[in-house]
Amino acid sequence: MLEQNYESEQIPRRIYEGVREEAPVVSLGEWVGIILILMLPIINLVMLFIWAVDKHGNPNRRNFARAYLIYIGIVTLLAVMFIGMFAGLILRFGDIVTLL
Repeated sequence: MLEQNYESEQIPRRIYEGVREEAPVVSLGEWVGIILILMLPIINLVMLFIWAVDKHGNPNRRNFARAYLIYIGIVTLLAVMFIGMFAGLILRFGDIVTLL
């Protein structure tokens, strides 16, 4: 049987050892603070946008903020759709009642 040397045929990997840094772990106290900030009505959106675009901050918090903003956008879109459907239903029912 023929033996093949797979080492020479492997695709070279790019190593970014100098560039990649490990993110510090977000402590329990920091998570409690983040959750408390997210409970405040207007400040939560402002802080989420700040954390989402902060390139020098903790990447775990940045990814959490981006995911939370996506979640808020989807929920808002669904709420507007359902409110619109319900309002249309109410208006249509009002038209039917006036015809009687």
